[in-house]
Amino acid sequence: MPSGLLSAQQKVFTLINKNTGEYVPFASLSLEQNKGIKNVLSDSRGQFHMEGSFPVIVHVICLGYKTLTDTLYNNSASTIELVPDVFKLDEVVVTGQVTPRKSDRSIYNVQVLTKKDIELKATENLSGLLSNELNIGLTQQGVLGRSVSIRGLSGEYIKILLNGMPVAGRQLGIIDLDQISLTNVDHIEIIEGPLSVIYGSSAIGGAINIITSQGTDEKVRADIGAHYETAGVYNANAKIFFALKNHHIGVYASRNFFAGFNPQKNTRFDLWKPKLQYIPGLTYSYRGKKFRSEVYAEYLYEELRDKDSLSSAYFYEGADDRYYYTKRLNSGLNLNYQFNKTSNLTFQTGYSFYTKIKNSYHVDLVNLEKSLISNPEFQDTTRFRLLSQRLSFTRKLKHVEILTGYDFNMENGEGKRIAGEQNIGDYAIYSSFIISPVKNIEFQPGLRLSYNTKYTAPLVYSFNLKYNLSNFRFRTSYAKGFRTPSLKELYMEFIDQNHHVYGNEYLSAETAYNYSISAEYIKTYGRHNLNFRLDMYLNNIRNKIDFLYNLDALGNLISAKYFNLSGEDYQSIGTSFISDLYFNQSFNFKAGISYTGISSL
Repeated sequence: MPSGLLSAQQKVFTLINKNTGEYVPFASLSLEQNKGIKNVLSDSRGQFHMEGSFPVIVHVICLGYKTLTDTLYNNSASTIELVPDVFKLDEVVVTGQVTPRKSDRSIYNVQVLTKKDIELKATENLSGLLSNELNIGLTQQGVLGRSVSIRGLSGEYIKILLNGMPVAGRQLGIIDLDQISLTNVDHIEIIEGPLSVIYGSSAIGGAINIITSQGTDEKVRADIGAHYETAGVYNANAKIFFALKNHHIGVYASRNFFAGFNPQKNTRFDLWKPKLQYIPGLTYSYRGKKFRSEVYAEYLYEELRDKDSLSSAYFYEGADDRYYYTKRLNSGLNLNYQFNKTSNLTFQTGYSFYTKIKNSYHVDLVNLEKSLISNPEFQDTTRFRLLSQRLSFTRKLKHVEILTGYDFNMENGEGKRIAGEQNIGDYAIYSSFIISPVKNIEFQPGLRLSYNTKYTAPLVYSFNLKYNLSNFRFRTSYAKGFRTPSLKELYMEFIDQNHHVYGNEYLSAETAYNYSISAEYIKTYGRHNLNFRLDMYLNNIRNKIDFLYNLDALGNLISAKYFNLSGEDYQSIGTSFISDLYFNQSFNFKAGISYTGISSL
């Protein structure tokens, strides 16, 4: 009989910190023996006693450390090492990377918002999660929703991705972040700075990549959540996941409701509009040794009510209300094949559609009846469809990491506001290399060659450099970006009682240049992590697309039309300083200050 399989004796084990060798006191342990399961705590010196038969399966849980599962024998070492859970050093990021890397090793400055961040902020959508994040600004655009800006560049310059695939449905260049659900999100990666080489148009200012959860390792897991605020927020969600060997299946749904708000109580009109959302979704993934796949789909239905004040035209007995209905689908397929430890092939495809319906009603407040307004200018339906595909091959050699692939995007827009049906396509091949000539220096050149169905796309390039010096990280980059006008900017003709906005089919594409430099200090003290970072950046945009306003003699706005700024470039320049002190999973202190200046043209 092999030694240690059935020995009945007492042995003392000690838990220590792998980085410092310090004792780990009062850890929670679950010991599985042939007699059953026993739960114990380590003492003040990190010790616990084992009595009975070996082998024993031990599960160790301790705040501030990674959970450990191991099998102990009577001849096992008497010390057990626990790895400090310093999440800032252990987050693996994929957005814009040649190969997946820990965040501190990324050649970009990457910010990761985890499940714990989502839980702490108690938010159901992306706008709530991004609030109070340094260098990220949020703006409410009326009924169009909440938009984001990064480093002084607004939403049309920020790529919103779901599992690496672009999200469709931009209105006036923005995607409503209130419509991006976090019910099944694992983490979010934010890169400040241009990623045009990898992700093409609209990635001049940066990218926000939402990574969904691919299931659970438990056989069955179910979660139910609810969120209530006295401001009139009533949200609920539920999800259930199954694991069948290598197969993982998940189904989830959420219902979000906001009752609206206006500080003036005696009015029908709300400054913050009442909103109702239903968001169902599903996911399936297969995890093999070399092959992995994932299929996901999420649907959103939203009803937003814009109630008008009582009108003297109806003798204060009626009003004209507007209802906005949004339908959004994001779906995708990811396939990954690992040839060996150094080579990997990934194929991604995504389909998303976005429909926005505006219905205007006359409401008779005496009879409590409502009817559609006959004027067709008060009714509107706009649809967008986006088909995307990416194929990328990565190869890791001794001093070089290689990423190459193609990127395919075809967008279709339809509606009377954009002159019928319009299409725009973008097809590109790209390559990026991380070269490490010596141990502490990495530089990453990148090129993207594109064909656009409406514009002559220039050669897009980037250059990143990273230098490691003990606990210091220095990064600098120079990149060229390119953005084509959206279908709305080209063809929109939006006219109603409040708006006269016109597109311009003769718009030129924008070209951007970005310069950035950062210095970062990282120090680990046992389970604690200290981080300081200083960033400086400059964005320069040529042929920026903006509004040309037409005013009457009294200075009142008559109409607006898209046009290109010429003769002077648009610039944003700024700096930021961030300090982050992470004690353990229970306490994290973060503070920072930033300054951004933008052109006033």
